[in-house]
Amino acid sequence: MMDFLARASRMTMTLVGLGALLLCGTAMAQTTTTLSSATVQSITDDGYNGTQASMACTVIDASGIPSGDTLVSATVTTQLTHTWLGDLTAKLMSPDGSVLTLFSRPGFTEPADDGTGCCGDSSNLAAANPLTFDDSATNDPELMGGTLTGAQVVCLDDGFCSYFTNPGAAATPPASFADLAGEAASGNWTLCVGDSGGGDTGEISGWSITLVHEGAAVTEPPRLVPASSRWSLVLLGGLILAWVGFGLRKH
Repeated sequence: MMDFLARASRMTMTLVGLGALLLCGTAMAQTTTTLSSATVQSITDDGYNGTQASMACTVIDASGIPSGDTLVSATVTTQLTHTWLGDLTAKLMSPDGSVLTLFSRPGFTEPADDGTGCCGDSSNLAAANPLTFDDSATNDPELMGGTLTGAQVVCLDDGFCSYFTNPGAAATPPASFADLAGEAASGNWTLCVGDSGGGDTGEISGWSITLVHEGAAVTEPPRLVPASSRWSLVLLGGLILAWVGFGLRKH
């Protein structure tokens, strides 16, 4: 009899534990923040040699995000004005110091990320037709401008305005925004653009970044168990009581 009652007690405690799981839990506080820069920065003609120092850079300060938040995902939109886009390499620097190459000299398979060689796609970029870089995009930036002729403008004349990232000859990881997940979201995010060919010039006209970030796990406050779950507990409790009663009659 005592062994039977002990087993019944353990079953009842299991039911109580199940109820507790339904009453409370943990969740990650996830937030989406979009920040923009309107800073105009000229890109030095034919100055890129593979280093950040040889690139034109502008910064977006994301220090308003709580310092403990980590990155879940990111999207970058660039407003670049430049002729002969195949000269250009664009990189994103995270607050933790990671360097993600958004695109690297479209139309030219460079042997190294050092600015040498020629020549890439001859299409143009215009600030009025911004380009978005996102892991969910289906267009390869290495093929950017490939359907255009002469001095036509990417996005405006071909309708291709969203791209995933392609580091080309640049070192990886990171090779995508997903590789930055878990890094600090708060701090300075920097966009840098370098020019590897002479005779065509332009500028960073502006850019923006959308950061999905989350803080530490938080315990949700107690809440009422949904009606469907309450009825499940009632049914389970009834079955346990019936089992206990049957056992008592047997003993």
